[in-house]
Amino acid sequence: KTLLTSVAFVAETCGPSSIIPTLIAACVSFFASGWISFYENQLMDRPEEEEEALGEVYHLFEERGVKATHIKAKDVMTPNPVTIHEGLKIKDAIKVMREHRFRKYPVVDSNQRIVGYIEIEDLLMIHMKRWSTPVNQVVIHTPLMVLGDEDLLTVIKKMVEKGEDHAYVVEDYDSYRLIGVIAGIDAIKKILEIIC
Repeated sequence: KTLLTSVAFVAETCGPSSIIPTLIAACVSFFASGWISFYENQLMDRPEEEEEALGEVYHLFEERGVKATHIKAKDVMTPNPVTIHEGLKIKDAIKVMREHRFRKYPVVDSNQRIVGYIEIEDLLMIHMKRWSTPVNQVVIHTPLMVLGDEDLLTVIKKMVEKGEDHAYVVEDYDSYRLIGVIAGIDAIKKILEIIC
């Protein structure tokens, strides 16, 4: 939905006197249509490269009508992922990140329940004076959680809809106990194996 494109087009073709009525009409139609669009798959934000690739592969998968209900999240996930404990100090979390070199890390409590995830960028933006602060007192993002028995296509659809490039596999939705992680690139590789 591009609100001002139509206004600019009408102003160019009909002259400046038509700008106000066109602007009013564009605003009314924009708000009246809500989330409805001509395009079935319209993202709200500009996706990252991996998210964009995941979306493209997902739509290719859908177009070909490939059924992959036999492939479950637990078949694609990385089991026992590297985690950051919620009470860990930022400086120690950065040491863990330096060792393993991932971009995103699940944050867990003492029972291995996922409470969120952090990104390297989040921690590096924090001033060094605050590096003794526990991780749970800084920005922790809400994770996309899925079950191990969910089929891969459903997981990918959720990732695309939420604009996430990682899904965190939990034992069940009551305990939130983390058992694995699915990175977008892992899902893409698995889909390409099936298609090709």
